[in-house]
Amino acid sequence: MSSLEQFMVFKEVVETGNITLASKRLHISQPSVSVQIQNLEREYGAELFERTNRGVTLTEPGNILYEKIVFVIHAMQQAKETINDYSAKQNTCIRMGATLTIGEYLLPHLMGLAHPDHLTPRFNLQVANTSIITKEVLEKNLNIGFVEGPPPHDNDLIIEKFWSDELVLVVPMNHPWSTRIEVSFDELASERFITRERGSGTRDVMELALLHSNFDPDQLNVVMELNSTQAIKEAVLSDLGVTIISALTIQEECRQKRLSMLRISGCSLKRPLSIITNRKVTLTVEERWFMNQMRHEDVLRSVIPEPFLPYSTSHTDAGKDQPCVIEHATTCPIAHTALDDGDNPDRLTFRGSSPRFPDLTETEQAIYSLIHDNGSLNSASVAITLKTTQRNGLIVLNSLINKGIIEGYGGSKNRRYRLRSQPSHKTRGRG
Repeated sequence: MSSLEQFMVFKEVVETGNITLASKRLHISQPSVSVQIQNLEREYGAELFERTNRGVTLTEPGNILYEKIVFVIHAMQQAKETINDYSAKQNTCIRMGATLTIGEYLLPHLMGLAHPDHLTPRFNLQVANTSIITKEVLEKNLNIGFVEGPPPHDNDLIIEKFWSDELVLVVPMNHPWSTRIEVSFDELASERFITRERGSGTRDVMELALLHSNFDPDQLNVVMELNSTQAIKEAVLSDLGVTIISALTIQEECRQKRLSMLRISGCSLKRPLSIITNRKVTLTVEERWFMNQMRHEDVLRSVIPEPFLPYSTSHTDAGKDQPCVIEHATTCPIAHTALDDGDNPDRLTFRGSSPRFPDLTETEQAIYSLIHDNGSLNSASVAITLKTTQRNGLIVLNSLINKGIIEGYGGSKNRRYRLRSQPSHKTRGRG
């Protein structure tokens, strides 16, 4: 049966019209070219060339064969190019798995990182709980894993911390706790509680933290175990109980004033988020590139929206306040009178000057005006002027910080707020 090599020789002889010239172009001997042509003529039972002293010309059977051979060679070249393209795309595929919080609330931001070669890597992402992702990495079904809970000890696992997260107590907005900063363990034990399934990193971290704070998780009044963060949120929204889940997962519900988050007094629920890989697996070039991006905190901060957390003086980091995302209270009444509080070092006068930013609430505009008119002030002054709690004042102050309009300075005990000298890109200008 004729081969592709014979077809290539035949095509070259046709297009050069000379066996000697064809042999030179193909870098094979002239006798070898002649043998290939003779084998084709013998197989097809017809003379394919008329031979003269000037070279060779096609016979009618030769014309028929040439037409088909050109089609076959072109089809083979297309097949090779298609397969090469497919292989190239396969090489840019990043195979990984992630737990629910990371897979649903962090990785979507990170998968858009720009590649230096201007390629867009394909991602193959599996979302499951920590135990399943760890098992898949150990069994080499996944090359990279992102987990929330402490992965089991295994000599084949390489574990690297890449980010941190905090679990918070979550309640519906109609709950008596929705306007509070924190609750006690006794109060927590008295409420109906909804939790993730066993094997979940969120549940493991929660139980370890409670035990570390001398509270037995078995004292929780567990009424539901659900394997989906979304299902847990819906259950809390339906007033079926309270829960402890990642603050990352409820940002939108808090902005919409559907859920409220708070802390448990005397209990730290912070946790590292980790990358796990298998020592026995060689990562692809694209997977190594993605891993390197995940190791750079400045890269991550430029991509991942920074979450706001409940404010609590007992849990603030040294030198800075923790922000809060949600406005628990309704719009605060605005005081249009001068304030002279003997217990407060700030003497404020509010003249109602407001830039009327299109994306500011009435309360935010009022606080902007207070700072604009007085240079700077602290949260206590804001609360007294607006006739609200200090917590609610901090909520609005942090909202203005997030919009790039004001900035805080000083330590957590004497923190003050002033206008930013250059509004950030988040400010949409004056109306």
